[in-house]
Amino acid sequence: MSEQTQPALPWSRQPVAGSSQLPAPARPPRTPGQIESDMAGVRDRLSGNVDALAARLAPQTVKERAKSTTRDKVQHWVATARAKLDQLVATARAKASDPEQLKATALAVRAKASNPDGTLRPDVLRGAAAVVGTLFLLRIRRAIKRRRRSR
Repeated sequence: MSEQTQPALPWSRQPVAGSSQLPAPARPPRTPGQIESDMAGVRDRLSGNVDALAARLAPQTVKERAKSTTRDKVQHWVATARAKLDQLVATARAKASDPEQLKATALAVRAKASNPDGTLRPDVLRGAAAVVGTLFLLRIRRAIKRRRRSR
């Protein structure tokens, strides 16, 4: 009565219209020992991959990588800030001999750091907050290290 039909193949395995399906190349029969050897090789490669992933994702490795990245960024920020500060100090020293010139420089710095309405610019505030935050964290870190040493 009802005829059983085979389930449809997934779209990726459907034959393409107009193409001839070639038979798979004949392979010599493999012995159980060869199959086991192949499986052992695959198992070794997979275990190496798993070990490499475990090493990359180990909490200590992730922590060290984050510390290194943060340290590099902070060193870059500090170097940039020092360069800008050195430039400002050199300019101030050059102009410090003349009080009128010093007053004009202070007003120019204030003008660069503030908006026309007199409020500080957001980028200046962010920079100052970053410096203060970094100094605060370094202070806390130093205090923690001192406590650990005193125990």
